[in-house]
Amino acid sequence: MATLTCNACNKEFIDDSEQKLHYKSDWHRYNLKRKEIWGEQGQAALEKASICLLNCGPTGSETLKSLVLGGVGSITVIDGSKVELGGLGNNFLVDESSIGQSKAKCVCASLQELNDAVKAKFIEEYPETLIETNPSFFSQFTLVIATQLVEDSMIKLDRICREANVMLIFARSYGLTGFVRISLKEHTVIESKLDHFLDDLRLNNPWPELRSVAVGFYILLRAVDRFAANYNSFPGQFDGFRRKRWGDFWFHSATFSVVDAFRSSSC
Repeated sequence: MATLTCNACNKEFIDDSEQKLHYKSDWHRYNLKRKEIWGEQGQAALEKASICLLNCGPTGSETLKSLVLGGVGSITVIDGSKVELGGLGNNFLVDESSIGQSKAKCVCASLQELNDAVKAKFIEEYPETLIETNPSFFSQFTLVIATQLVEDSMIKLDRICREANVMLIFARSYGLTGFVRISLKEHTVIESKLDHFLDDLRLNNPWPELRSVAVGFYILLRAVDRFAANYNSFPGQFDGFRRKRWGDFWFHSATFSVVDAFRSSSC
C-alpha cells in the first residue's frame, strides 16, 4: 500500500525513489506553479468541478486541455461527428489513426493521457440534439463550455443553464478571430488575496547554535562601535597602527584593539 504522497499533484508513490523522481518532473513543477497562482481554495474548487464540453473541435479541445492540466475533477465530452482528414491540422488531440472514429472518443482518450487523475467520459451525440431532447442533462455539471453552436441553440442552452444555476461559457472561433461569452447569475469572490505581501522571517524560538552565533555577532558589533568611538574610524579604515608580531604571525595592530574592545564588551 502506498504511503508516500505528493499533495501538489495528488499522487501516491510506492517508495521514496519514485517520489524523488516525481519531484524533479515538469508536471510537479507545473502543479506547484499553478497553486501559487490561484491558491489552495481555488485548487480545491477546481478539483471538485465537473466540466461539460459541447463540440470538441480546435477551440473546445484547447480549452478543455488547459482545464485537464490544471487538475479539474471530471470532464464530459459531447460530439456526434467523426474525425476527418481536414481536422488533423488544427486539433493536436487527434492523429491519422483517429480518422473515421468518434471525435469525442479520440479527444477524451487523449485528454485522459495528459492527466490520468481526471475522470473523463464522452457521449457520441450532437449537442443540438441533446439540448432539444434532454435539457435536464446539463444540471449535473459545474460548468458547461459550448463551442461552435448556432444562435438558436445558444439561446436555448443559456435558458437551461440559468434555470439550473450552472455556469455557461460560449466560445466560437473564425480563423484568427472569435468571441467568448460568459453567462451566469452571479459570481462572488469570497477569499480575496493581496497582490503583494511581506513574509515574516522573524524567529521567536531560535535553536542554540543560531542563538550563539547571534550573540557573538552582537558582541562583535558592540566592539566595533567602541573602537569607532575611541579612534573616530572603523578598523578597516584606520591606518594609524603598525603591524605587530604575535608568535610567528604578523597582524595589523588594529586587530588587537578590536580584540581588546571585544573582551571589555563581553565582561
